[in-house]
Amino acid sequence: MTRSAPPRPGSVTILALGVLTLAALYLTRIEAALRQWAFLHRHALPGAAWYLLASGLVWSALFLPLGLGLWRGAPPAGRAARPAALGYALAQWSERLYLHWRNTPAANHPFWLLVTLLSLAWVFWIFSRPDVQTFFGELHER
Repeated sequence: MTRSAPPRPGSVTILALGVLTLAALYLTRIEAALRQWAFLHRHALPGAAWYLLASGLVWSALFLPLGLGLWRGAPPAGRAARPAALGYALAQWSERLYLHWRNTPAANHPFWLLVTLLSLAWVFWIFSRPDVQTFFGELHER
């Protein structure tokens, strides 16, 4: 008798949709950087156009397969989600602190720190649950 695949947990569905949304946003960043290339070279920080293009390429290339893998329950996506979340949080904070250092008006850092910590805790909590581990093949049903 063949066992059917375990159903996708709701938390994984929400996470996968969030990751796919980020992929779409970074694809949009690529398109905007290319369309506004001349303007960015003239009026933005030095290297801004290249940064927007490169970061759009990197994050969309990471988030698109990760989001699809999470949706399908691919074990590599389950293993990659936590390090990807940490890497993304570190990259976002380095960008935020760099812009603050460049005399750009500071955002509400305590609020964004709380959002970052809660988001990371949520991702790690999702992958600690037995139904999610079973979905990604990390925990075998008995």
